[in-house]
Amino acid sequence: MAAAGAPGSNVGQHGGETKFDKIRSVGNLSRGDQLEWLADTTGGFMVKRTNDLLPAFNKVMDDAHDYYTLSYVPTSANDASRPYRKISVKLNDPSLRVITRDGYFGGEEKVDTVASNAVKKQPKQLLFDLTAAARTTLVYNGLHIEPVPTKNGYLLKVKASDLTWTPQPDGSRLAEVTVVAVGYSNRDKEVGQHAAELKEELEASDVIGPQSQVGFAFPFAMPAGTSRVRIVMRDATTGTMGSVNTKP
Repeated sequence: MAAAGAPGSNVGQHGGETKFDKIRSVGNLSRGDQLEWLADTTGGFMVKRTNDLLPAFNKVMDDAHDYYTLSYVPTSANDASRPYRKISVKLNDPSLRVITRDGYFGGEEKVDTVASNAVKKQPKQLLFDLTAAARTTLVYNGLHIEPVPTKNGYLLKVKASDLTWTPQPDGSRLAEVTVVAVGYSNRDKEVGQHAAELKEELEASDVIGPQSQVGFAFPFAMPAGTSRVRIVMRDATTGTMGSVNTKP
C-alpha cells in the first residue's frame, strides 16, 4: 500500500537534487519502486512485505489528528526559469521531525468557484470537498462560525473580517458561501445531510470591526436520531473553510 501525502506534506528535507529532478528516470523503475517514489516525494510512506495494515492505518489517523499548514509567497514569479520549486523546512528544535512534500510546480493555481444557481448545479468537486470535510473530525478555522438554532435550521454567525466582500455597483458589498451540514447519531453514524449556497450583503455605510459578525440563515431539517451536527462553511472567493460541531 502506498500512501501519498496531502499538499504540504513529505518526509524530512533532501539535500542536493530532489527526487522530482530525476523524474525522467522514473519510467525505468519497477512498479513497486515507482509507488514508493510517489509516496516518499509527496510526504507519504509505503507499506510493503506485510499483510498487517493496521499499524499503517493507525499511523495515518495519528498523523491526521494534528498538523500545521504553512504558506509563503515566492520572491520570484518567473515560473519559466524554475518550473519546479524545492521545499526545505527547518525547525529550531532538532528533536522535531518535519513532514512536508519535496517541492511543487509553479504557476497560478486554479480556484474552484461557487455556481450562482442551485446547489445541484454547483461544481461536483466543490461539493465533494465540502462533504468530505464534513465527514471528518479535522478542525477548519479559516472562518469562525457560531451556530444559533432557529425554527427552520440555524443562523450561522461568522466573523465579517473572515469573509471576502465583493463591491457591488450600488456601493454595497456581497459575501457568498457554501455550507454543508451532516447529522450524526449517538453512535456517530451519518443520518442525513444538507448543502446550500448562501449570500449576505452589507450596505456601503456598514463598518466591519474586529468583532463584527454577519448571519447566514441556513435551512436544515434535523434528521431523526441526530445527536450531533457538523457544519462546514466555505468562502466562495478564496475557498477558505471553517467548521463547527453543535448539538441539535
